[in-house]
Amino acid sequence: MVACVRESLLAVCGSWSYLCARCSSVCLGALKRELPAGLTSRLGAKEGMVLLRDGSTLAQSATRCRLCGLIQEALLCSLQTVVNKDKGDAVAALSLARDAVVLEPKADSQGSTFPDPPTGGSHLTGLNVTATESTTGRLLQAKIRLYTHGQHKGPRHRHDIVGRPQLQGPASPEAFSLVERWLGACKRDHPCCWETLSGELLNESQLPELPSRVIQVTGNSVKLLPSGRRCGRYATLSHCWGSSGRQPLKTTRANLQGHLQGIPWASIPKTFQDAITVTRNIGLEYVWIDSLCIVQDDHQDWLKESKRMGSIYEQAEITIAASHTPGCWEGFFFARHPPPPSVEIPGFFSHETDASRVQVFATIRRDTATNTFPEFGALNSRAWATQEWLLSRRIIFFTKGTLIWSCKAITQRETGERCYSVSRNTRWKNIIEQYSDRQLTFPTDRLIALEGLRRELGKKIACEYAFGVWKESLPNQLLWQVTKRIGGAAISDPLKLPTWTWAHVPSGVRFLTIDRAKNLCDSIAFGDDARRMSLQVRAKRLSNLTTTLDFGQGDAVTEAIYVDMISSHAKATKSMAHFILDQGDSPIGWVVFDLAAEDTTSEPILCLALMGSIGRREEQAERRTGKVVSKKLRHYWVLLVRQRNDGRYYRIGIGKTYGSKWWQDADIKTLELV
Repeated sequence: MVACVRESLLAVCGSWSYLCARCSSVCLGALKRELPAGLTSRLGAKEGMVLLRDGSTLAQSATRCRLCGLIQEALLCSLQTVVNKDKGDAVAALSLARDAVVLEPKADSQGSTFPDPPTGGSHLTGLNVTATESTTGRLLQAKIRLYTHGQHKGPRHRHDIVGRPQLQGPASPEAFSLVERWLGACKRDHPCCWETLSGELLNESQLPELPSRVIQVTGNSVKLLPSGRRCGRYATLSHCWGSSGRQPLKTTRANLQGHLQGIPWASIPKTFQDAITVTRNIGLEYVWIDSLCIVQDDHQDWLKESKRMGSIYEQAEITIAASHTPGCWEGFFFARHPPPPSVEIPGFFSHETDASRVQVFATIRRDTATNTFPEFGALNSRAWATQEWLLSRRIIFFTKGTLIWSCKAITQRETGERCYSVSRNTRWKNIIEQYSDRQLTFPTDRLIALEGLRRELGKKIACEYAFGVWKESLPNQLLWQVTKRIGGAAISDPLKLPTWTWAHVPSGVRFLTIDRAKNLCDSIAFGDDARRMSLQVRAKRLSNLTTTLDFGQGDAVTEAIYVDMISSHAKATKSMAHFILDQGDSPIGWVVFDLAAEDTTSEPILCLALMGSIGRREEQAERRTGKVVSKKLRHYWVLLVRQRNDGRYYRIGIGKTYGSKWWQDADIKTLELV
């Protein structure tokens, strides 16, 4: 229904021939004026202009005025989003109150002119539109995008408008030119992008050493080239291999010699062809593609090259990410829908003498988040993409609806609008939360698919590492929980990893929210083979559990449990939780087991107090002197373990308890966790 309304508006738009008097007065000077005090307090905005004093007249004006029509569509989309959240797929009908419709200037928060050199100016990306819905009285907010055509700078060489028109297509000359401009500006203006994840500074004026093998794409030929330690600039490809029924073209021991002679274009998957086309058009001679540059049936070659992926992606000039392509045979040069209508705003720089040379246009966005952002693409579900994105200093994402540039300094759409990057957070727990949700063709790659990233991080932090965990971050990194119920009587782990690591479970994981907690372990250390972990910690036997708890108004503990449940990074925490009761059947905490069918009645379960809201020394002093350190509700983050026949312990879950009374008779225990 909304699509029909949009098309109707577009049809009307074709017959519009002028702007109304108010829209004709939209200019930079008017937008930068101070709003009346009443509107400032209601909208929280300081600058802007009143477009219409009576919002109820917008519908009539939209039948004649092109800009009013765009504003009406933008507000309708905003209302539809609200209605969908409240009522599902109900169709919205826009009816505005007699309150003012206000335009506010929206500027780039960083004043970025990328890829153009930095200059002064207003740096406007668009206009925020605010109106009042008549039936509910709620404020509606929408955005009109601004861009300039051809000449991106405003009068006097300022960047008053930083927006650009949408590209005609991802394989157009304009697209390749923009990628080249992005790349050149990044190399010139972003010192942070000269640095690797380990902190090493790369000299952009020197050619890097090529990977062991690359695809040479000069001229009309394509062939696999052993680099022989030669130097050159190259691109890398981040892509989905596809279903097991249609795997990508691979280099094997059988066809290695043939690929060294040349790879026929017709045999190359479309995604690889598109990557080669991009590489050629931005002036590079080589591209690295994993399935072709690693001999796939040579385990030693695969193991050696997979460990080098850290440097391969970091040394690359750019990574080409086929974000929305589920398999290598589909390609990533997607056909585009016609761009939304645009309206020229004449005289936008009316206060400038050379204003006639700059054309400013207004338009709207009809693209969806699903088609626009990499986190909604098929590649975001691929585990190997985690290190490819984090290690790449520069990435160009080819999504269904746009090109997105992402480097360490900025992430930007092809239209010049800044957006959030999903690929730049190098905090280990954040990496693991994203990575653990992603898919692997071979479960045995659970740790090797992070090995390149781990090696580069290890150069920087110089910490001991074992099975996905950094020793210096213990016990914090032991406090993870599964995001879904794992069925069966035992966890399926082909690598037979220690139970204490997140890599042991075939599930996404989330770390517990730990706010200013302190280590409560007397000691914690890896064994000789790093599979065994020695812990000296306070332990308490767990006996009284229930699966139900009244989350209404309760005592401080119940309310604290409720807050933790709703703030958990794992949305299913509440549905998976068991609640710990004291001997009087009052709640004192909660636990989540790794296995859905964990037996809570047979073998004893121990709670290990790994972290707490006050530290180990404070607790020891409190027990020694009898003086309470803090009257605030005490929080304990706990690991759940059981004992094996050989006396060692294995992990079965995590949890949290509240209050110190339950722990008063708990002994310090030394145990070995495997």
